[in-house]
Amino acid sequence: MIKGLKLRKNSRPVSRRIKAGIAIGVLLLLIAGGIAGWYFFAYEPAQQRDEIKRREAQQLANDISTVDKFYLSNLSGGSISKFTTLAAEISKSQRILSDFNYVNEVYTCDAKNCSFSYQLKKGSVFTLAQKIFFDEVYTASFSDTSIDFTGIKSGLDDNPILSAYKSKKDIYPPSCGDVLNYLYSYNSVSDPREIVKIVSPPGSAVQAIENKIAAKGRGKNYGINVLSWEMEIPKQSKNYMALLYTASLLERQAFRDAFIIQKIDSVKDNKITGVMVCKTGN
Repeated sequence: MIKGLKLRKNSRPVSRRIKAGIAIGVLLLLIAGGIAGWYFFAYEPAQQRDEIKRREAQQLANDISTVDKFYLSNLSGGSISKFTTLAAEISKSQRILSDFNYVNEVYTCDAKNCSFSYQLKKGSVFTLAQKIFFDEVYTASFSDTSIDFTGIKSGLDDNPILSAYKSKKDIYPPSCGDVLNYLYSYNSVSDPREIVKIVSPPGSAVQAIENKIAAKGRGKNYGINVLSWEMEIPKQSKNYMALLYTASLLERQAFRDAFIIQKIDSVKDNKITGVMVCKTGN
């Protein structure tokens, strides 16, 4: 009997320890469950929302960059007035170098630079001549077959539409329908050597992206379409008159501000290329 009393007496602390252990275990389970619930129902969804927002922000930044690159690329070049100024400078420079027996001039110009190449007239004594262009002096490099000037600034680096876009100002291009009707009418009554050939019809590779950006209130929706065109550089008895003649044709065009001259090539293609900007729905 005494042993039974001792056994019951000694079992009480063990029972209390078990109960305490169970209570602690339950508490730990509750804490773990709370942490797991917070992680799965609060923390993880918040992280997912943040990731979605981050991706959306990155996509928006990419879209804005895509649109900007499209416009900066397609609107680069010079206005008709800039082209006329360049044509006059090319003519003046060529006349000066012809006095030094530099003949057979060929050239290419883009929105930034021009390159010129000459040959020395047969039977002439070689004379080193510098090329003065827009009051800048350039020295030639030589090869067995030509005398070359490179890195000459073209002055075709600006036009009203590009300036307005860079300043984020409103742009009011003509209707694409009006532009097409005009070009078709002009070409139908012009000498084949004087037509403005439509290389590709009006279009925009970023219209859908622009609409999406504008819907989010994050930028202007210019909605500009670009039409590619080209003109032949005519053959003249005096070569330096060719570009001036083309300039006179362009100066008489309707929608002058919509024309952008991007490249001149008398070496391979013997033509002037550029774009016209227009807008649908106007």
